[in-house]
Amino acid sequence: NRRYYLDNKKAILEERRDRYATDPFYRRRMKRRAQEDYKRRQAEKPKMMVRPGVLQTPDGSILYTVGMLSKAVGLSVHTLRKYHRKGVLPAPQFFDKRGWRLYTQKQIRLLAGLFKALKEKKITKTELTKHAKRGWDDVEV
Repeated sequence: NRRYYLDNKKAILEERRDRYATDPFYRRRMKRRAQEDYKRRQAEKPKMMVRPGVLQTPDGSILYTVGMLSKAVGLSVHTLRKYHRKGVLPAPQFFDKRGWRLYTQKQIRLLAGLFKALKEKKITKTELTKHAKRGWDDVEV
């Protein structure tokens, strides 16, 4: 069967395309089969995105994107990325397959507290860097 298909692939595909265009019953059956296959594949795929900005790892840990961090600390995403580049904030420990920065809940709480103290002028930016780096290593998933 495989050898026959490989030898006649072009003719078979044209025949299927013509039948799909002219036969409404065949078209409905193929659409239903494709929908069922899609649902089956989606059910098998592990759900990574819990809600926008929140991802769940296969081991059940929850990670948050830089957008969620920006809401928590009250700074823009652009500013947070700039702070990472300049070394004010330590580099994130986690990245998803797209390269997006991911943070744990503890890291978000740590940075939110530090930025709140910075806004209230209780600490300086260099102290923020020192405390963030010290607290960053203690954080686990």
